[in-house]
Amino acid sequence: MNEILEITPGIPLMLSSTSKGDAMKWYQPETNCYLKANRVDHGREYQDAIAEVIASRVGELLHILVVQYQLCHIRIDDEKLLLGTISHNFCYKNESFISFEAMVESSDEPIQWAVSAKENYALVIDLFRTLTGLDARDYLNTMLLFDFLICNEDRHLNNFGVLKDETDGSYRFPPLFDSGYALGFMQAEHRPVEQYLYSCKAKPFSTSFSKQLHLVNQLPSGIVLPDSIPDTVFDGLPLSARMLDYCRTILQIRLQQLKEYFA
Repeated sequence: MNEILEITPGIPLMLSSTSKGDAMKWYQPETNCYLKANRVDHGREYQDAIAEVIASRVGELLHILVVQYQLCHIRIDDEKLLLGTISHNFCYKNESFISFEAMVESSDEPIQWAVSAKENYALVIDLFRTLTGLDARDYLNTMLLFDFLICNEDRHLNNFGVLKDETDGSYRFPPLFDSGYALGFMQAEHRPVEQYLYSCKAKPFSTSFSKQLHLVNQLPSGIVLPDSIPDTVFDGLPLSARMLDYCRTILQIRLQQLKEYFA
């Protein structure tokens, strides 16, 4: 296993809290990088940083624009060292990220969410077009395909959006990011793969990954589905043989399902 870089954190960012504990985040202005530590809940350290790294490698393999995460140890204090990730800031100079949640809140008219995934999907595409002028179909389809493959259970409305250039007001789509709640890493107890795949919950249009995938009519442009996911996506990561096999099995099953769906 490769040696994991140890880093002293920079400027603390707002703590994000979930049912799985708090996630500490920092920004390093000298490197223009962000650091994020594993979530800790009641003394238990989850391994979402490892999931984040695997997901980013898988995304790169499929030619998906994803944030590239590197595993690191973050020195919290003299006594505390947490596993985490470091990633480069994906905003260009004078750009800011606007989450879809923030876009909705800034809308002049209140958003009336529908009951069906298909209607909400169409509503989101329409809102992107109205508020930014961008066609979000390919961006959303790529996100839904990727989340299906890695079983990302945390694609809430703050985990996708647009980048705005404050100088000319133009918009572009960001790379996909924040995939730590994937591949079963955030389970309190690891269920058999078949049970996990049956019970894991999707976001944002439906709790069913299959229903979300069926919103995608064709393989998004530029994406390549490989014959298999190579074990190189696990290189250098502190994974037990059991967890490596668990992740490998999930990816094999999901990839095969994608290939059959888009055949």
